[in-house]
Amino acid sequence: MLNQAYQAEASENFNQALNLYNEAKVHPARERQVRLLVKLNQKEAALLLLNQMIDSSTTTEELIFAEDFLERKFHKKRTSRLTDVLRNAEEVWLDEAYFRKPERGMVDHFKNQGLIAHESENFLWSSLFGLVFWDELFENESAAIYNSFERRATNLIGSDFYLKNKATIEQKLLLLSDRKSNITFVLKSILKNNGTLNQIFQWHSATNELMVQFLTYANPQSVAHILRVLANNYDLRRKGFPDIFVVRNNEIHFYEIKAEGDQLKSHQLDQINLLKEAGFSADLLKIKWAQNPEQVFIVVDVETTGGRAEWHRLTEIGAIKIQNGKVIDQFQTLINPGRPIPRMITDLTGITNEMVKGAPKFSEIAEEFNEFSKNAIFAAHNVRFDYSFVQQEYIRLDQSYVRPTFCTVSQSRKYFPGLESYKLSSLCKYFDIPLENHHRALCDAQAAAKILFKIQEKRAKT
Repeated sequence: MLNQAYQAEASENFNQALNLYNEAKVHPARERQVRLLVKLNQKEAALLLLNQMIDSSTTTEELIFAEDFLERKFHKKRTSRLTDVLRNAEEVWLDEAYFRKPERGMVDHFKNQGLIAHESENFLWSSLFGLVFWDELFENESAAIYNSFERRATNLIGSDFYLKNKATIEQKLLLLSDRKSNITFVLKSILKNNGTLNQIFQWHSATNELMVQFLTYANPQSVAHILRVLANNYDLRRKGFPDIFVVRNNEIHFYEIKAEGDQLKSHQLDQINLLKEAGFSADLLKIKWAQNPEQVFIVVDVETTGGRAEWHRLTEIGAIKIQNGKVIDQFQTLINPGRPIPRMITDLTGITNEMVKGAPKFSEIAEEFNEFSKNAIFAAHNVRFDYSFVQQEYIRLDQSYVRPTFCTVSQSRKYFPGLESYKLSSLCKYFDIPLENHHRALCDAQAAAKILFKIQEKRAKT
């Protein structure tokens, strides 16, 4: 019925749309009805409906809308409740290198403080819901798959999943009354169903670690409360959960991350309130962009057998770890690519087949390099090249390697415009940086690190 109402409103059949919204019993029917009444200048009817919504709201999201709309449209308040909440949120300074990945930046921020932190958003709760109620969703007599492509439980459509399965759901939640039981139950569900396609959640290599770390510290009663709410109306409540969770003082803390210019949406505030109601700590964090001198960078250079990461392999990797304008560590190794090095590559780099014959394969240094670069920004001169090769090596090992990136080429163009060339050798000449063994990984990484220092100095002055 909502879709019919939307279509009628779009076609400017306003009376029909109002009637259809009035007949619909699910959110956001009354919200759309109020907005349309105001648009048609029927303000008394809109005011009456707003007061009804406040007195008997069907959802917290509807209540937030009604209170905000009443204040702004009828009491002339200039800002919404959502804007006020966002303005009063705690501010955290984050390095600009995380500009497009603020959630990842905050996870690294907390991990660098020695805390457990994960990106979670809706994946955490949808996965937990699917794993705990797998039998009710997919295995019992009343369950059925929507079709062979979607694999969505038909008994989850609508809002009566909880009512149809109340006895088994409550019995299961009663059994999951302590942390150890929760972890054991969820791991057994993962072991039994791992990889089975479904539309509740997607399997991920980090699912086990995420679930274990969350359930180790989450209060079982709080978890049960959220799962019960999801079971009552999954479609309505499955989205809008906070971006990350952090373990502090052996307790779970959820954070919704908002960068400059982001808006807080009503369903996000609704989910924050739901988590608080369940007993979790949940708050907003507002990101302010700046150069963070304490931010750790690894400046990387790789040598390869060719120019395409999908087809070619690493022969050498060099990396410089820097913080606060100083080199704090370095990493370097030749790598056996498992294939011949073309003659033209040897002529360029000086790396021969004989040199890499006894070198470790990437699989042998993957764990060490992953640890070396953990919670750091991956920087390089033309970072897409170096990062793609490192990522591809981990993909070949069925592992994920994700880091925020920083390109010293693009940033040099930004902070030192008008130079004739931005090649590594040209910038080294311009800045009087030694480049004695060009096209060897560690030498080029050291040079790129010194260029990064120049960029940081310029950034600090602007």
